[in-house]
Amino acid sequence: MGAAAAAARAEYLTDPAGIFNGIRQSLKETTLTFGYNVAGNLLMRYEWRRDFSNQPTFLSWLSNALRKEQNTATLGLIWWFGGKEGAW
Repeated sequence: MGAAAAAARAEYLTDPAGIFNGIRQSLKETTLTFGYNVAGNLLMRYEWRRDFSNQPTFLSWLSNALRKEQNTATLGLIWWFGGKEGAW
């Protein structure tokens, strides 16, 4: 109880033929995750992610306008039950 953890991840995808969404592009993402064990069976996770491309591909607030990057944040609560304790 009360344990905290942090993790980082980065990914890269090059799509020179435009197979995934019809646009030739190089996609990259970075993710930072922070987790905190709130109680015995309750885990809170906060995640911040940044996606970016060399081509405008992400939606924006403007109509008919695309951006080359996007940021997202997520807060999640994970609750589990059962008798398993220790390492899985």
